[in-house]
Amino acid sequence: MSQLLIQHFSLPLRAALLATLGLTAWAVAFSRIMIDNDLANDEQAYLLFGLALANGIALLINTAAQVGSLIGGGLKWNIRNADPVNWVCLLVAYGSTLAIQAIWQPEILDQLLLSFLIVIHSIHTVRFHFLLSVAVLLSASILYGLQVGGVEGVFVTLYVANQQLVLWGLGLGVLRELIEANNSKLQAKQLRQAQAQLAEVSRREERSQIRYDLHDKLGHKLAAVHMNLQLLEDKIRNIGNGPELQLLQSAQEASADLYSTLNSVVGELQEKIQYDFYDRLMEMTSKLSGLEISVTTMGMCDFSNINLKDDLLCVIQESLTNIMKHSTARAAEINILRSSEGLEITISDRGDQPSEQIREGNGLAGIRVRMARYGGDVHFSSAEDSGFSVALRIPAEAVL
Repeated sequence: MSQLLIQHFSLPLRAALLATLGLTAWAVAFSRIMIDNDLANDEQAYLLFGLALANGIALLINTAAQVGSLIGGGLKWNIRNADPVNWVCLLVAYGSTLAIQAIWQPEILDQLLLSFLIVIHSIHTVRFHFLLSVAVLLSASILYGLQVGGVEGVFVTLYVANQQLVLWGLGLGVLRELIEANNSKLQAKQLRQAQAQLAEVSRREERSQIRYDLHDKLGHKLAAVHMNLQLLEDKIRNIGNGPELQLLQSAQEASADLYSTLNSVVGELQEKIQYDFYDRLMEMTSKLSGLEISVTTMGMCDFSNINLKDDLLCVIQESLTNIMKHSTARAAEINILRSSEGLEITISDRGDQPSEQIREGNGLAGIRVRMARYGGDVHFSSAEDSGFSVALRIPAEAVL
């Protein structure tokens, strides 16, 4: 019944209850010493009072040290068998009690009350390993019982040992619940943080997917449409300045505005999205099952210019697509060199037969457009001994 009642107490209340019981037990023992020893008629009374006060001071110091260690360690309780403060306080407590017993030589009832000065320190042995704690508690009770002597000493030993083990067990229980409660709070906090991180990752992935759909799919098609409109304008202009030319120019302006708006939307999305260029490149190439691709890098491969990252990934993807479509090779190499002069990337197909004659369609023309944004150069080549290759050069000022 009492155990069920205690379980309804909060942990701080139970800890305060144990501390109150300890101080009360010390006060009871100290009051018996005062009552049975008169300062006016007994010269040894001062010594007894001094020893009892030393016992109480040791209790307070040890309690403060252990609580401070617990709080300072973030409520993580580590076994410390060689804790000097604990050992000194325990030796003072046990030594003072045995000295009081030897000097006072009380009757059996006062022997039991005096044993409180040993029992109240049992809770501090939770700092030790299980076996060491039991050894310390039993040693103190046996020494105390030996001073009592005879058959009474045996029963006193059993009584003191029982009280010590009970208090030690209560201390372990409160301490364990306190640590588990703190761990539960930490785990709940970590879970909330993990959930928030997962939600943020999900949002970033969603924004990233939207941005890629807009930039890589719609943006590529808009760029091709705008380029074809320019080519068509040149042909119509040679014929004459009819209403068709005005309609075409309006279409060009609309496509340019749409492309600009698309870039603005993508720019707003990409402000919150950053990724590692090498990781994304490896992820992209791993999905091309029809081509064995090796990637070699020299220098720091990643950089902060996310627009350049996006365009380079599109260029590399377009180059690999051309290799798969027009080359007989089944393997390709990507070499990336980062230096003080800028960034150089070569994509080649290791072909042992010449690729088809290079005709710059929309894909290769789009590569030139992308590289021109950064003041970069692109060179396409095809040879019998080296296959098809795309060489990119981006100046250092564009690679931020």
